[in-house]
Amino acid sequence: MRIVLDAMGTDGAPESEVAGAVRALCELEQDIEIVLVGNQEILQAEVARHDDLPLDRLHLEHAPDRVLPGEAPASVLRKHPESSIVKGLRLQKAGEADAFVSAGSTGAVMAASLFILKS
Repeated sequence: MRIVLDAMGTDGAPESEVAGAVRALCELEQDIEIVLVGNQEILQAEVARHDDLPLDRLHLEHAPDRVLPGEAPASVLRKHPESSIVKGLRLQKAGEADAFVSAGSTGAVMAASLFILKS
C-alpha cells in the first residue's frame, strides 16, 4: 500500500509528519510505502534527522507551496496549484497512491478532493 502524506499540514510541519511516517514505516507491515509531499529541501533536512529509517519505503515529492490556515478552501486550486494538498491528491488521482492523508485545512482538502478526485 502506498500512502501520500501532506508533510506541510500542521503548524510545526514537517517535524511531526516525518516523525509519524518514520514510526509507521518501522512498526507497520513491510508492504507499506509513504510519499511525503512538501518542500523537498525542508523535507530532506527533517528526514536526515532520523537514523532508523527504511529509505527504500519512503519517497519525497516536491511541492513548493502550502495552504495556510485561514485561507478560503475554494481558492486552493487557483491560488496554490503547487501545494502539498493539490500535488498529493493528484498523485492519488493518477493511481500512484492508494490513499492521501493531511492534517492541514480540512476545508481545503475537501474542496480540492471534490475537483481532483471526481470520477
